[in-house]
Amino acid sequence: MYYDLIETPIGPLLVVGDADGALVQLDLPKASRPTQIDDGWKRDPKRLTKVRRQIEAYFAGDLTEFVLSLRPHGTDF
Repeated sequence: MYYDLIETPIGPLLVVGDADGALVQLDLPKASRPTQIDDGWKRDPKRLTKVRRQIEAYFAGDLTEFVLSLRPHGTDF
């Protein structure tokens, strides 16, 4: 897995993606159970450029819909 920390007006967002750059996880700041960065993850902002650009455009008021590849790894809930 690959990750990046993206500074936003609401605090840093942790974004986690796979080898193809698909978004696997997005962790909001001040979450009740914040995600810990796994020792096996590599910080790679270039791999997550598409995610970063859309998040930055959203906070700039230029984007209202995201178009991203998603591969969430969660529970059946």
